[in-house]
Formats: sequence, structure tokens, C-alpha cells
Amino acid sequence: MHKFRSLAKRFPIIFSVIVISISMWLIFLPDDGSLGWGLILTNLKGRFAVSVLLVVLMFLLGMGKGLFRASGIVKVFFDGWVLLLIGAVYLVVQVLSLDFSAFGEGLNALILMAFLFDMFCTGLFEEVLMRGVVFQSMASSWRDKKNGILISAIVSSILFGLVHLLNYTDGLLIATMTQIIFSTFIGIYLCGVFLKRGNMWSVILLHSVFDFLTLFFQQEFTESPKVVEAASTVTDLPLSMGLIMIMATLPLCILGIRTIRRYANVNKPIELS
Repeated sequence: MHKFRSLAKRFPIIFSVIVISISMWLIFLPDDGSLGWGLILTNLKGRFAVSVLLVVLMFLLGMGKGLFRASGIVKVFFDGWVLLLIGAVYLVVQVLSLDFSAFGEGLNALILMAFLFDMFCTGLFEEVLMRGVVFQSMASSWRDKKNGILISAIVSSILFGLVHLLNYTDGLLIATMTQIIFSTFIGIYLCGVFLKRGNMWSVILLHSVFDFLTLFFQQEFTESPKVVEAASTVTDLPLSMGLIMIMATLPLCILGIRTIRRYANVNKPIELS
């Protein structure tokens, strides 16, 4: 294990790319396309199970001690109010353009519960992977360099953004590139929150709530053929809307950098030894 930690510290980018690649491969499990129990089962076999493995990896590397405490979780919603505000604004925009007659047709409680679990598992998986393992491994290697913690946050967040290339499908170029850029900004912001609180649950909950706000009205909570057909229609994001989304999340990047600079020497990630 000492040699493994040494390799992770000496080659943090290579180590991170390998861990990301294996983790993403493991979560892509086939499912039956069900919106209810099928989605819950897929998450249990995929994101949740891989998250548990990543938490084990964190502890094996010496990076998990004290990061999963329950104290101070409520304060994170005050720390992350800017992210939640952006999510809330996006939610309102979706409400204004929503066809409520289609959305409410045959509303299914099981599907809603499955969606909530999906959002939690997404936040859990992405934060344990990107902030818990990737950011900490880089910060542990570069912490003694000038602006080493900040560089670690930026590089790990760029990798976080690039992971969203996996969401690309034909006809969604602008939407995918927009997602890569604003995910990078959000990643930097979450690195700042993580450093400030020194608690994994803080960024997991923030991430999950933000995804809930931004994706809620994009989900199908009904088996209605009209809704399913509309959801299957692939339409790229207008360039103007992509630029607006990027500019809306740019303040998160700026705030994240300021927070990282302030707390880099207060709550440093755990040293790999």
C-alpha cells in the first residue's frame, strides 16, 4: 500500500485519469429503460456501488479520515448559496416554458422517488471521485508548490468537465461543450467549498441539490406516451443560451478561486505518505 500511495503522489494526473476511466467504465451498466425500480437498481449497481469502492480507496490512500462527519452539514447551504441560486433561477426558467398538462399527466410517485435517488447517487459518485480522490491526490502532490492547491483544483475541475464529453450524442455539440465549461467552473467552486468545510457530505449535498434543481423538469415522471416522445426528441442548445449559461456560472469559478486561496493553508487535503 505504501508503494501504491507513492505512485499516486508521484504521478497524480496519470493516477487520476486511470481512476476516472475505471470508475466511468464501471458505472455504465445496462438497464431496462424503466423509470422506476429499474433506475433505482441501476444506480445501486452502478454509481452507489462504485462510490463505496471509491470511499474505500480514499481510506486506503489515507484521504478519508474525518471527511464524512455529519456535523456542520447545514452550514454548507449557506456556503453554497450562489450555486443554489443559479440552480433556482434555472428551475424558474424551465417552469416558464413547461407544458404542465403533459408533465402532470399520470404523475408517478415511484418514478419521482427514483429520480431523487438518482440525483443523490450522481452527487455522491461525482464528488467522491473528483473532489475526494482526484483533487486530493493532486493537492497532496502539489501542495508545497506555489499555488499548488489552486492548480490542483483547476486541473481536477478540467478533468471533471471533460468527463461530460461522455454525454455527447449527435446533434448536441453546443450543449455538450457548454456542459464541459460550466461543469469546470462548478468543479472549481466545489473544490473551494470542500476546502472550507473539510467535509465530503457538504459537496455531495450541494451537488445533488443543484442537479435536482436544474434537471427536475427535464425528467419524465410519467409513462405518458406524449411525454416520453417529447423527451426523446434531440435538440441542440442555441449558441446564445450556451453563452448565457457559461456567463451565469463564471462567478462560481471566481468565487471558488477566492475561497481556495483563502483556505488552502487552513484545511489542506490529507498528505499521502
